[in-house]
Order: sequence, then structure tokens, then C-alpha cells
Amino acid sequence: MFPEPTKKDHTMLCIGISGDWTKELHDKIESPCHRSLFVIGPFASPISDMAVNTSNAIAIASGIGITPTLSLMQSYAGKKRINIIWMCRDAGLIEFIIHKFDVTGVSANSFVVIFYTGDRELLLPKNLPVNFFIFRKRPNLEEGISGIVTAIASGEGLPEDIYDYQRAFADIPATERIKMAFGRFSSIYSNEEMFEYAFVATVKKFDAMELESCSESLLPSRRTFQVSRLVSAKTADKLVSLDGLEAMISTFLNGIGEYSRANIEDLFKLVDADNSGYIDRVEFDEFIGLAMGEDKTIGVVKAKSRLAKSSKFLSDLTAGMRGESDYDNVIMLGDDSTIAYMESMICDVKRPLDDWSMFYCGNSTQIVKTLQVIERKYHICLAVEKFDW
Repeated sequence: MFPEPTKKDHTMLCIGISGDWTKELHDKIESPCHRSLFVIGPFASPISDMAVNTSNAIAIASGIGITPTLSLMQSYAGKKRINIIWMCRDAGLIEFIIHKFDVTGVSANSFVVIFYTGDRELLLPKNLPVNFFIFRKRPNLEEGISGIVTAIASGEGLPEDIYDYQRAFADIPATERIKMAFGRFSSIYSNEEMFEYAFVATVKKFDAMELESCSESLLPSRRTFQVSRLVSAKTADKLVSLDGLEAMISTFLNGIGEYSRANIEDLFKLVDADNSGYIDRVEFDEFIGLAMGEDKTIGVVKAKSRLAKSSKFLSDLTAGMRGESDYDNVIMLGDDSTIAYMESMICDVKRPLDDWSMFYCGNSTQIVKTLQVIERKYHICLAVEKFDW
């Protein structure tokens, strides 16, 4: 649980799927709904209940363990420097936290470091804060912790090349943003579900336009009229407008990700064979194929030839995503030199490491063992919430 960032006196509950019960719960509330919820507790976790009595702390989290970590950060915002190291393979969870929770707002003087180990590309804001870092590798925790400690203790910050990488990581072309946006919700919804939602949104939009233009005496027949306009005369297929399509995209993204209507319109025109302003189900599938960069999708090659004067956006559609090899060459947070710097702090008569503490929340025994080794080596206090109650 952690505070709902946009509503006063509201709390968010984040539940990870880890068995039959939680899987069934997810299936039952996958669509928006209102259901009764009975809560027993709350029972304070060790990391939430243990006071941060040092000026600097590193909160390490894995997976859904980020939720109590955010509560910890919010509790000490402006009072202590709480740095975050978060390891997660769930792209949707990372995107949700980044877009919905003002992580940097409660960590203005701290580092937020995410190690993403999933397969899907992340849909990120265009401008990541300078203290916010995302890496596409598993971390070496001793190096990562020493990197943060060294940057803060020395006052020299992190290497410039890490900042350059982060800017390139977030500042990606519109074509890739659209591809990642569709990758986000196409893994949840089928093409049929997306098309049906877009059709309903098209009908609602058409309804609103008709209400503005029709007199009261014509309203009873308006529904039949507008539905007939939204069904193909040739095939009796349902039709979707650009507005309906954009409404579907906006709803399914739910505020996560950024895209341009102009870019969506470019793709729409590409598959709208008769320039009617509406597309049928086949053309809708072509649109999805183009947005996802799937050149082998049936009809996509034909669709591309329909537009004689392609915009630069369209010419970039098949330029390809950033290769995985780019991630392999990234300089990670911390290295042998930062470990050496932190080791030198152990022998410092001023005992600067006494002002540091570590907190872990997650379900990994291996991470706990690694942190316990770091705790013994550097004499930094460690508190653990391991989900093993």
C-alpha cells in the first residue's frame, strides 16, 4: 500500500500475481469495476516501522516491494535523503509508478535507480529527471550502492556519460513511442477488443456531433441514422473514425506514454484506402501492424503504397528499434573505483558510513544474502521486509 498520488486521503493497493488466488483476483478486476473490499490490519512492515535514524539511506526493492518503499520515501521526504535501487522485470509496474507517482518529488536530493530486466520496451516520459536512472541489466549491488555513496560523499555526482545515456534512453523518436505504446496494451487486449472499444467510441463521438446539429423532433430517429453511417455499405462491417481510434488509445494507455495525434493521423490515412475517414476491421488490423512495426502483417505492404507522398514519420516507421547491443555497452552505476572509495570510508576516523543505512523489501533470498554481506563489510545497518510472513 502507498498513498494515492493524485487524490487526498486515498490509498493505492498494489497486488502481485503469485498464485491461484491472486491470479483469479486479477482476472475478476481486470476491467474497471466497483467491489467491496474488507481490510484487516494494517500490519506495519519492518522497514516502515523502523525509524530512519541516519541522514542517508538506500532503499533496495525488488518487484512489488517498491510499494512500501515509496511509503518510506514519502514519510521522510524533506527530512532524510532516501535513495532507491529498484530491480523489476514488470514493464507495466515500472511505467505505472513512474507516470502516476512523483518519485522525484520526494527524492529531490537523492538518486532513483531502476534495473529493468523485462523484455518489452519501456514507455517513459520524454524528459527523465537528472537524478533518475534506468538500466537494462541486473545490478551488481555492491557496485551500485558504492556508486551512490561515492557520488554523495565525494560531492562529485555521477559520471557524465551516465547522464548522456539516460537522455538518449528517454528521448526516442515518435515512431518508437507509438510502437511501445501499442506494445503496452496489445499484450493485454486483443485486436478484436481494441476494435470494439474504438467502434463504441466512434459511435459516442458521432452521437455528440448529431446532438449539436439535430433538432429535438429528429432525435428519436438519430440513433438508427448514425449507426447506419458507421457500418460499411459493402461488407456490413463496423467502422472506426480517427477520433474513435484516438479515444481507444488514450483510454488504454491511461495517461502512460506520450504520442502525437498527427502521427496517429499519418498511420490512419495510410490504411484508410477509400479516404472515407473511417476504417473497417481489416484496415484496423493493418493500422495495428504498422504501429507495431510488423512489416509482415497482411495488407501492410499494400497500405504503404496507398500514400504517394509519405511523411518523414512514415518513412521512419520501419527504421527499427534500438538494438539490444546498445544496452550491453552501458557504463553501469558504480565500479571497482567506487568500491575502493567506499572501502576507504571504513577506515576513516570520522566514520562517515555510520550515517548510512539500508532497507530491503522484496521476495529474493539471494538479494538478502548479498545485502547482509555488504552490511557486515561496511558496517551499515540493514532492515529487511521479505514477504515471508
